Amino acid sequence: MALYLIEAADMLASVRLAVTAHDATRCIRAETGGRAGGPRPYIIAMTTNAMQGDREMCLEAGMDDYISKPVYLEELQTALERAGQFKPALA
Repeated sequence: MALYLIEAADMLASVRLAVTAHDATRCIRAETGGRAGGPRPYIIAMTTNAMQGDREMCLEAGMDDYISKPVYLEELQTALERAGQFKPALA
């Protein structure tokens, strides 16, 4: 079961990087968004910022889900299960 959960998400994005996860996500979406039937990575934001509006900023940047740190196993498992249910739309 643990292996299944790890494989469910293509990317867990830490929001505090030199190149922000927001920028990285936008680049990934620009590179993968235009290909019909191509792979679209599922990106889960992981951040210590749990302020109002942070979730919305991550989703607006193109991330698919959001969890805040400290990460609790149940929340991570739920997010990874949602990632496993993700079906990319064909363009």
